[in-house]
Amino acid sequence: MEEFVWYLYKAENPNFPYRITIKNGERIIVDLRTKDKWPGPKGNIFCLRQNPDIQEDFTEIEKVPILSLKRYGKKLIVVLERNVNKRCEFLFLKKKYKNKEGEYEQIFWRTQKGLTERGRNFKLYIPQKAKNIKILIDKKERYGWSFKCETKKVNLPVGDYALETEKGVIAIIERKTFNNFVSEIANLQIFLQKLAELSKYKYAAVVIEANYSDFLKKTEYYSPTFFSRAIGNIQAVYPSLPIVFAGSRKYAQNWVINYFQFVSMIETDTPLFTELEDKEEKLTKLSISLEEKILSLAPVEFFIDDLKAILPNYSKMVLRKALKNLEMENKVSVSKKKNKLYFKKIMGEGKC
Repeated sequence: MEEFVWYLYKAENPNFPYRITIKNGERIIVDLRTKDKWPGPKGNIFCLRQNPDIQEDFTEIEKVPILSLKRYGKKLIVVLERNVNKRCEFLFLKKKYKNKEGEYEQIFWRTQKGLTERGRNFKLYIPQKAKNIKILIDKKERYGWSFKCETKKVNLPVGDYALETEKGVIAIIERKTFNNFVSEIANLQIFLQKLAELSKYKYAAVVIEANYSDFLKKTEYYSPTFFSRAIGNIQAVYPSLPIVFAGSRKYAQNWVINYFQFVSMIETDTPLFTELEDKEEKLTKLSISLEEKILSLAPVEFFIDDLKAILPNYSKMVLRKALKNLEMENKVSVSKKKNKLYFKKIMGEGKC
């Protein structure tokens, strides 16, 4: 199992005084500059990527093992091995310029508390139809499930249904009726061997067209105790292989199509969540000032028209006021070029 470590450093830069680095051994996974050690009550911090060309001295103030590091679409979810301030995520967004070619990056550091408070501003993206996926059905499958998407009968080496993408087969489902599962449990050691191959897939499950409670009723040959112990045995041997008691054929089929749909979305980096807010309102709620946007998005040297193209939702008057504030803070210098005001971000020790 890979071991990841969270490092927090203090720098001299007053604008982004902290650096967060996630490492796997000597390999750097994430390297970001932030304005605080941890998102505060609002639960969000705007981040920049660490510039390797700028030489600075850093002081390590925190080193914490990472319990879980998982990529989820455009999000990187982190769980730290400590009691407080342990769960957070980084959201990586790519935005296209409105008035020129290319794109720029926005990175937000968010906490569990912040996501809880803003939960009403998010909705789960639910596909209406599963037209864009392809399901393979084993030729030996009798009276199988039907799906309103592309399907193909093949000889599957394992399982009864498979999700096929450009990467090949990425998800497998083993379907069982009540009687099928009873027969398999009767030969438990053989069934465990069959599941060994299934468990090798990242996305796999055993889906049963019955409820768990159905197996806790005494039958002619087996007691409820036997069934409960056998099912517990299977899950203990293969802890990462879900056993889904769907309740019926209809619900089992419904579970599988949704499972395949979301597996496909995750593997293709399709966002699973969409925000209900307008883009500029969203940025405001994330507590990013206009000055911070200018420092992070504008090139090193620019005219006011260049900045207007990057931030089209702000008037030139508002942009000039923000630039005046940055000039007073000695973060931007102003001169004239071609009879126009010409701005330059001040780069150097203690500056942006």
